[in-house]
Amino acid sequence: MAVKKNYSLLPSAYADDLGERYSNTVEKEHKKKLGQYFTPREVATYMATFYRVPADKTSIRILDPGCGLGILSCALCEHIVNSGHIREIHLDVFETDLPLIELAKKSLAYLQEWMQHRGVQFNYHVCANDFVLLNTSVLLGDVPTDTYDIAISNPPYFKIPKDDPLRKLTKSILHGQQNIYSIFVFLMTKLLTDRGTIIFISPRSFTSGGYFKTFRDFVFNELTIESLHLFHSRKKVFKRDKVLQENIIVSAKRLPLEFRHQADLFGGMDDIAIYQSSGIDDIISCSVKKYHISELVNLSSDQKIFHIPMSEQDENAIAIFKRWTNSFSKSGIKISTGPVVSFRANGHVVKKPADNTVPLIWLNNINKMGLKWPILEINDERPQYIVQGDSAKSLFVQNQNMVIIRRFSSKDDASRLVAAPLFKKDFKYKNIGLENHVNYIYGKESHLTATCVWGVAALLNSTLFDVYFRTFNGNINVSATELRDLPLPDMDIILKLGESVRKVVDLDQDKLDKIVNKTFKVTKYN
Repeated sequence: MAVKKNYSLLPSAYADDLGERYSNTVEKEHKKKLGQYFTPREVATYMATFYRVPADKTSIRILDPGCGLGILSCALCEHIVNSGHIREIHLDVFETDLPLIELAKKSLAYLQEWMQHRGVQFNYHVCANDFVLLNTSVLLGDVPTDTYDIAISNPPYFKIPKDDPLRKLTKSILHGQQNIYSIFVFLMTKLLTDRGTIIFISPRSFTSGGYFKTFRDFVFNELTIESLHLFHSRKKVFKRDKVLQENIIVSAKRLPLEFRHQADLFGGMDDIAIYQSSGIDDIISCSVKKYHISELVNLSSDQKIFHIPMSEQDENAIAIFKRWTNSFSKSGIKISTGPVVSFRANGHVVKKPADNTVPLIWLNNINKMGLKWPILEINDERPQYIVQGDSAKSLFVQNQNMVIIRRFSSKDDASRLVAAPLFKKDFKYKNIGLENHVNYIYGKESHLTATCVWGVAALLNSTLFDVYFRTFNGNINVSATELRDLPLPDMDIILKLGESVRKVVDLDQDKLDKIVNKTFKVTKYN
């Protein structure tokens, strides 16, 4: 007599159990090399709910291009089956890690039995090829032969090395040092049917930055974004893998061919629902608010930075900046990155002053509204002097009034932006050295006045600016590209701000914010 199987265990739970056992046995470096961070079951189940199962369909085609243990596919199929009217599902998954492939096959075999038990025909194919390389022709512009109703993924995350053939393949469509997840999303989109759905979880980094500009252009041209979910905590989403990353879930539909690449990119786009939670535990009770795309993206800008407000204060900051029509570029103010790359300038970077040395400024020398140099305590690791010479002219910048900014902040820093005024009179040297982890703001045609330097530094260090900056910047990098295109108030307001700030004795964050908030009529930030 045959034993009747019990299918009360959900396939996503089955896959999650396999994933936990696998994570406990595999080396951390192996997972890091492949960009493997397994989706927690709670997140997978939640992501699946973003899919609105078409009422006019009885069969669905699914793509999962980086399936891992198959937990996203399992959760999505559970969601589709619960809709009650789908009778057939076809699933294509991709995975290149051989040990994972065997486990994924187990997960999907159980999923198949579970589906059949519920009267749904389920076919699946596990492809052991590299998803991106297999679809090279699509990357180069060919129309795919197979398309899907929905693509769902937690794509791998890692920067594509300079010598990787992928860099050449994607050069015409994606700019700069791309992360592999953007290539996955590009291909997933291309493989969708018209009005097909894409759901993915990734780092938030694509919402800003010059490297992701062409990717954002692609997203806005090809997709209509319906929902976003932002996790406040960097630690809680992938805590099993101890990943410290600001993550976002995106749900979007592919635009029909006739609506792609229109001059009015956002003309027919509906409101975007933005969900947010601290982490996984409160994901079901998360808050939600709808925004029009014009509230989140400056439609006339070149960069099209994507703002994601998380509070009323964020919304107020975005509204204030939207009223500003000035920018550093429009004001003739330049922003550059320090030219001294320490390991390449070994013979010039020294610990002791001499007749032929000038100051070398590192990010450690920069504090809010103050520059401290030299710092002898860090002199061994970060020498405070650099030797001048004809062979190293490109390492130096002219000593002039400027604002210097840390290019990187700590993930735990209270402020993302840390800037200090630097005045020509403070150094007796014609030139100075600025290390590569420092950005500097300066006048190209005519030098900045001291008042202008005070005003710009005060604005950058304000809580108002920090709140605004965090609405689009989800990493610790403060790029010169982002700063160049940021909205600024008129220059006369910046000068008035500088006049007010430079008079203050014992200037601190509270005093600075009071001046900035009064200038721009801002309700005090907590």
